[in-house]
Amino acid sequence: MTIATSLPSESDIYLARSSSQILTQAQTDRSTIIIKQSDGGEQELRLPAIAFEALNEILIAISQGQAVQVLSINSELTIPATAELLNVSPSYLITLLDEGQIPADGVGDCRQIRYQDAINYRTSIDIARRKVLDELVAEAQELNLGYE
Repeated sequence: MTIATSLPSESDIYLARSSSQILTQAQTDRSTIIIKQSDGGEQELRLPAIAFEALNEILIAISQGQAVQVLSINSELTIPATAELLNVSPSYLITLLDEGQIPADGVGDCRQIRYQDAINYRTSIDIARRKVLDELVAEAQELNLGYE
């Protein structure tokens, strides 16, 4: 599900910034927002905490001039979209798919990758990188290379 894929205008950035500041500073029941309608009426909008947090994150991103896209965990991504998410080339992603490191549906260049599977792969790679980095730091400390 896409909310917006174009960059926000200057007025969107300003509005998002001021709205995010209001949400961030709210000290009361953070799950209720009062909507003032153009006819002067008001409506109360109750949000689950997770939706409130997501809304604030969206506003923060827009206030920084970023385009925003919202995906559900069960969304399926194309090869180019997954490659962009993982910051790898599409050809390298196809290698990962062929090796079975990331599950996918379909064949060839028409495969679809579940968003959650891509995130799981990225998380596992991040954990492996951190482990290697920790090992390098420990080795450097043992050899007194000046890293403390």
